[in-house]
Amino acid sequence: MYQQDTTLETFHFNFANNTTTVFEMMQSAIPYLCESAKDEQNDEKQHRTSCIVNVSSVNGLQSFGGTAAYCASKAAVDQLTRCAAVDLAPFGVRVNAVNPGVIITELQKRGGLTEESYKGFLVQNLPLVTLACLIMSPLPRNVRAKSPIR
Repeated sequence: MYQQDTTLETFHFNFANNTTTVFEMMQSAIPYLCESAKDEQNDEKQHRTSCIVNVSSVNGLQSFGGTAAYCASKAAVDQLTRCAAVDLAPFGVRVNAVNPGVIITELQKRGGLTEESYKGFLVQNLPLVTLACLIMSPLPRNVRAKSPIR
C-alpha cells in the first residue's frame, strides 16, 4: 500500500500494534527493572543486569516503498528506545533495540526487493538473534540506546 493509498485506519493500526504496545510494556516493566537495578548496585556479587530490548525493524532505519505506516511506527520504536535509554540510565536500566529484517514476510518484496535481493537481505540479517542475546547478558553494561548493525 503506497503512501497515497495508506488510510488513517492503517496508520493507526500500525502504531497501535508496533509502537503503543512497546510503550505500554516498557511502562509496566520500568518500576520492577529500576528496583532490580537498585538491588544489583547494592549487591556487587550479583551479575544480573536490568535491561529492555525492544524489537523494531530494519524498516525503522530505512525506507521501503509501500510501507509508510509500518516504517514510521518502527522508527517511532527506535526513538522511544533512545529516549527511554537516556531517562533510565541514571536508574541503572539499559534500553536497546534490535532491528531485524529476518522475519520472513512479503513486506520487503512489496516494497520493491527482487527475490534475489530478498534472499541476500535475509542472510545479511541472521546474526541479530545472537546480538539480542548478547545485549541482554551482563557483558555490555555500558551499552545503551544502540541498534546493532544489521
